[in-house]
Amino acid sequence: GLKVFWIYPHTLNEILDSFERVGEITGKAKEAKTLRESVEREVNAIRKTVGSVPDEKRPTVFRVMGIDPLATIGMKNFQSDVFYLAGGRNAFADVEKDYFKVDAQELLKRNPDLVVVCGDNEDESKQKLKDSPAFKNLTAVKKDSVLVIPCDLICRPGPRVAETAKRIARALFREKFTDKP
Repeated sequence: GLKVFWIYPHTLNEILDSFERVGEITGKAKEAKTLRESVEREVNAIRKTVGSVPDEKRPTVFRVMGIDPLATIGMKNFQSDVFYLAGGRNAFADVEKDYFKVDAQELLKRNPDLVVVCGDNEDESKQKLKDSPAFKNLTAVKKDSVLVIPCDLICRPGPRVAETAKRIARALFREKFTDKP
């Protein structure tokens, strides 16, 4: 007999819309609108910094969702929008799925510019990639172009989405960010 409200945003705009929808449901519409405006300001600041990068010059980003089996995200995952906001593009944005298994040879063929993995131990996460047959030959792994982001940031389509995008943008375009991480 309980009412259930399911939120599963696939885009940045859907994430922002979800703030206001939750605010309406919980009787906190004013607070939700303020939250949305705050996150939109952060998003617009990122767009101002890296949004003018032409599509063909955007570095590719591979999101590690699994090592064994090897898995990633496709175009239907909100993280694809986050990568685009950050000035990059999902290395598998042409796949019309949310999450999926990927062939190691296909990953090597696409050879992304940045590898993003969630975790709390940067050294351990990077070492796992260096030890993995699927990752050790990627240029990004060899050049230490691996970004380890806490799972509560990268995996959750919530108010900290702009912080996640900024971390990715900073990894892709260090020279454009003068503030401290």
